[in-house]
Amino acid sequence: MAPTTPSPADAPQATCSPATPPVASSPVASPHATPAASFAIPSGASFPAASDHLPGASDYSFTISVLDLFTLSKSIVCTREADSVTPLDALIKQGYLSDVPHRPSMAVSLRTLEHFRLLRLHKPSFSTEAFTKVVCDSYGMPYIRTYRSLIADAFDVYIMILRNVNKSIADVLGRNIPNWRVLNACPPCTYRLENEQPLQFNRMFVMDGGNSAKRLATPAGRQRGDMREFTDSDYRLSCDYVDQFANETRRRPVPEADAKDVAEPASPSHDPGVNEVNTGDCSKNWKAAASDDKKRMWGIFEETGIFVGACRHGLLLWYTDMVRSGELAKYPLALVSKILELLEHRCLGAYDIGCTFSSTIESSSLGERFKERECRMIVDAFHGYAHDYKCQVNNHPLRITGAGLEDFETIERIFSACNALAAVIRYASPYRRHMFLELFFQQWDEEKYQNLGTMLLNNYKQALAIIDAESLKLEETKTSLGITDTDFKTWQAEELAYFETLGKEPAYDVYAVAYVEALKDMRQLEYQYANAFNAFVDAIPGDYVAASAAGINTYEANAGTTRTLESDRSFVRERLVVATRDVVTLEQKMGLSHRWEPSSPEYQHAEESLNTRAFHRALDDLQRLVIQRLFELQKLNISQTGEPFPLTRSQAIRNAITRYNAAAAAMNPPRPPLEWSKVSHYGFLDEFTLLRNTRQDITSRPWSKPVQREAMRSAFRVQRAQEEIERCNVEVRRLHTAIIDEETHFASVVARLRVEGSVLLTVTEDFCLRRSRVNRRLMDRITQIHELRGFSGEMTPGVRNGTADVRETTSGTASFRFFSDGNGFVHEEDEFDEDPMSRDVAVLVDYMAELPLSDT
Repeated sequence: MAPTTPSPADAPQATCSPATPPVASSPVASPHATPAASFAIPSGASFPAASDHLPGASDYSFTISVLDLFTLSKSIVCTREADSVTPLDALIKQGYLSDVPHRPSMAVSLRTLEHFRLLRLHKPSFSTEAFTKVVCDSYGMPYIRTYRSLIADAFDVYIMILRNVNKSIADVLGRNIPNWRVLNACPPCTYRLENEQPLQFNRMFVMDGGNSAKRLATPAGRQRGDMREFTDSDYRLSCDYVDQFANETRRRPVPEADAKDVAEPASPSHDPGVNEVNTGDCSKNWKAAASDDKKRMWGIFEETGIFVGACRHGLLLWYTDMVRSGELAKYPLALVSKILELLEHRCLGAYDIGCTFSSTIESSSLGERFKERECRMIVDAFHGYAHDYKCQVNNHPLRITGAGLEDFETIERIFSACNALAAVIRYASPYRRHMFLELFFQQWDEEKYQNLGTMLLNNYKQALAIIDAESLKLEETKTSLGITDTDFKTWQAEELAYFETLGKEPAYDVYAVAYVEALKDMRQLEYQYANAFNAFVDAIPGDYVAASAAGINTYEANAGTTRTLESDRSFVRERLVVATRDVVTLEQKMGLSHRWEPSSPEYQHAEESLNTRAFHRALDDLQRLVIQRLFELQKLNISQTGEPFPLTRSQAIRNAITRYNAAAAAMNPPRPPLEWSKVSHYGFLDEFTLLRNTRQDITSRPWSKPVQREAMRSAFRVQRAQEEIERCNVEVRRLHTAIIDEETHFASVVARLRVEGSVLLTVTEDFCLRRSRVNRRLMDRITQIHELRGFSGEMTPGVRNGTADVRETTSGTASFRFFSDGNGFVHEEDEFDEDPMSRDVAVLVDYMAELPLSDT
């Protein structure tokens, strides 16, 4: 279907004079730096060849239909001065872009394409079709599908032009070296200074996989129309690079004694495979529950999602496609390999199965380098509470020295925003899928950079609030209990030692429980066999001869019943033989010379262990349901509604409590029952774990008592808050220094380009202007941090490692300069300053937004 153009009668007639060549707008360029509007002339004129002549205009001018959302022009006269100027060049100079390289018949204004780009950046779900409908409605015409193809193709070309412009800007700014973005994009992480306070971990990162960015596979027998490949990206790790780690690890064999207690190392997003290793008890909380039919459903997708890594401030490191698979270990291994290759030593990484993944790294080719660089993996804060308590003691951020107050949930926030992109890329070609992902991550990084100052300010405030609120209370608790910080360390070591052995049964006890179960089964079958045998014997007529003499056919009348009874007797006998063989086998393994009886002490001890196991299973079921409910509430975003633990509608948990209380009553001595009001306030798995208390009596140990445990948690929070302040002091000064250095660098580059008369002067100056305005806002936040009561860092900028700059510093925020539109640098100290009333209003809004919701 050919594009239809508006009626000529609807458009005013005018001549279009040659416009000044515009500067192509870039993702960081001003939206106002767009071409001058063109006036419309009657449409319908044909496009001439390069040698054609149009009298009355210029020698090589032509008329072309256009779409312009701002002027609603329907056609323009595009002026060419000579045939050496291609039609596309002439269109670009007048602010329009066509979707074809030769003999264009229609064009879209650059302002319209830039507007569409800005809409997509801030609303990723806004599709080309939706934008085309907006354009058609603005022109007062019905939706025309051909225009959608025109805008989509022109937008691809426009993005390609902007990428080339940005590359040129990067070249003149010296940012074209490989991996410059990862090594410099986040100043608080990368801009290390001379003589700064050393940190426990030089850098923190997070990683995880998500399945919202799926793309349907091309049906068999069909050819894909768009065969382009989006390869020019420093965000994406190629599949070839990732596949290097496809066979790095193998599943470890499970010891025979523990085989039945080991869960599959899988989760709803972690498929088992040759890349995964055996996990501990933590994996039971991540076991896949989907049926095989549902898992096979993923086969219709070519890419089943993306695996993402980011720094603690939210700026992206890399991402990679998960191709026709779940979250195999090769994806995080590829990210770790790049981190070891490019980033500093002593990195702290978080992953929702970080405890298991540590073993995966250790058994891979990266193990030695990972250990030499003193890196380690932990679990993120929220998922960490779904791991067993022994894992929490070792891997939860609250227990990690140097982790500060970081929750390591950055990837969840990235996926939450990226979900809006899913509807647009689900059916897209691979090229456009990667292009849209690239645009999304570029915009994400820009916004995260803009928010660096706010993040550091909020982190500093949070740390100070925790110290102010809990330090005094902690000191009072320590005084009243007569304990010191050394006691906390001792208790933590004892607690860890206890949980290291909790739940581990000696091999003899395992066999003893199995032996008692086998004895019970055998004796039950002996009883059933005796009943079956007696029923068969009693079914034979007592006076068979007399009945036959009387002419009664008793045998034939009872033959069916007799055969049924005989079958039952034979079946029970076969089961009894198997059960007896199992009992004899266990007696041989245990070295028993005589069979246990119910009255023997060994039998009674094993029976108690059997009851304990049933108790533990009931407790595990209750714990699993509570964890599942917590996750559901978190996904629904109602876990922060002000209730301590809103589970009042969970009947399944109530039923699990009933089963638990029955099992607790069967214990010797009986365990205290649980009440709904108590379970509904549980928020940490250690409160469930302490209920076990079976083999070791810990009631007399101080760390098991509620007051001491709360004191330990408070001590950990205060310690993490102090670490957060230390890290924020370092990161704030790094950001401060990076901004000052960047302003100096911008001034030097722009001055050089102006002297050289470079064609890149305008776009580079526009980039620097926008960046400087962002930096001005960041400096305002840095000033607010410096003014905090309790700020303990340095207020002056430092010197980056490896540089010989000598900079004059002041006792506060250094002077700040903006780029003007063409007259060099001018001071604009107050342009973006916030007055005290505005700040107070912002604080009030934040306070009201964080108020818990009421039930009324």
